[in-house]
Amino acid sequence: MSHSDSVGHLIRHTREMLDLTQKELASEIGCSAITIRKIEAGERRPSKHLARKLAESLKISASKVPHFMEIVRAMDLPDTSELLYSNLPLPLSSLVGRKAEIEATRQKLLQPSVRLLTLIGPPGVGKTRLALETAQTLIAEFNNNIFLVELDYISEPEQLLPFIKSSLNVEDSPESLARCLIRPTLLVLNNFESIVRGAAVVAKLLHSYPSLKILVTSREALQLNGEHLNFVSPLALPDLSRFHELTLEEILKTESLSLFLQRIQAIRPDFNPGWQNIYALARICNLLDGLPLAIELAAARTNFFEPGYMLDYLANPLDFLVSYSRDLPPRHQSLRVAFDSSYQALTKPLQNLLYQLASFEGSFTLKQIQEVYPAQFGLNLLDGLEQLVNRQLLRQHPAEAGALRFSLFNTIRAYLNQNSEIVIISNELKAIGVGLS
Repeated sequence: MSHSDSVGHLIRHTREMLDLTQKELASEIGCSAITIRKIEAGERRPSKHLARKLAESLKISASKVPHFMEIVRAMDLPDTSELLYSNLPLPLSSLVGRKAEIEATRQKLLQPSVRLLTLIGPPGVGKTRLALETAQTLIAEFNNNIFLVELDYISEPEQLLPFIKSSLNVEDSPESLARCLIRPTLLVLNNFESIVRGAAVVAKLLHSYPSLKILVTSREALQLNGEHLNFVSPLALPDLSRFHELTLEEILKTESLSLFLQRIQAIRPDFNPGWQNIYALARICNLLDGLPLAIELAAARTNFFEPGYMLDYLANPLDFLVSYSRDLPPRHQSLRVAFDSSYQALTKPLQNLLYQLASFEGSFTLKQIQEVYPAQFGLNLLDGLEQLVNRQLLRQHPAEAGALRFSLFNTIRAYLNQNSEIVIISNELKAIGVGLS
């Protein structure tokens, strides 16, 4: 066994003794699970910073930390700049629709003037999948130098650059990073809304490395000079008003319905897509706003519920649409988790405004909002509406007869209404001296 293999075995053994998974250890020290896997396999020498964090998380005693640092840093690896290869994950399911969006995103990234492209959209709309599918089509153009950087587990700007270096499998030094990024490289920074305050790091990287391009997925723009935006919309919905005018074949070509049916048949090969079932699926697609995440969660439930019965439970979609899949990140395991981070990032005045908007059914005008919005909320109404639109929590529609119109997704309205009920119950219990744990 080589020295590198021995050190990797030591780290893995210590981690397992502490009952930590690779993912949990990676989260603790601020790197990717792929990096931990490579260190334990003897394929990666951790930087000084990462080695110190490892010693801390693995509870190495203070007297032994210098020796631990010495043996970890002595791993006999070749120059890491020769070990670089794309870390894009291979999809486990086929993509439905999005061909036009993939091609548009690809063509933008191939333009010399586009260095930073941000895919923005509401929670669950499929930004990550679109980014990864587009990146796969660019492997040849970037000579395999395309790297995914998952940002779910970091929240502080100072963590961003070390995390990027970790994902690129380079030493934590300017020289190592420069050796990597001096060549044409595409970084895919996924879920940037969790660390939007780190946008200045992105700007600095782009200024420092002319051959670098960055594709970002986020629920809001980074607001940097030179940023280009692509808005990711939900999948096309079946037109229920014309449902009986169309053939079954025509209806099944609708993107949201096609995704729903494909995911159902993956777990129920004998599922019968007859008129009755398809009409129920079409109604569900509309209730779920054509959001791919919501549709996939609903499809998983058809293993137990027939589509017609499922409609009764979708009055509270947040409780019903939950996945127990072991390989999904938390944000993809329920609609509630997907919306929580966006809602909790809002200031209290913006949360209050969003609650007010949940009282409207369908679309509504600026004048209607002004009639119900109380001035004491301490927020300029137009500024508040603009912020909610920018964060993909409120949809703005083309003006009709000179009047601005807005609407909420059905799923976001359900989230707000259910949260409102929880707040009311909590306040009532507090008033009689009962706390909620």
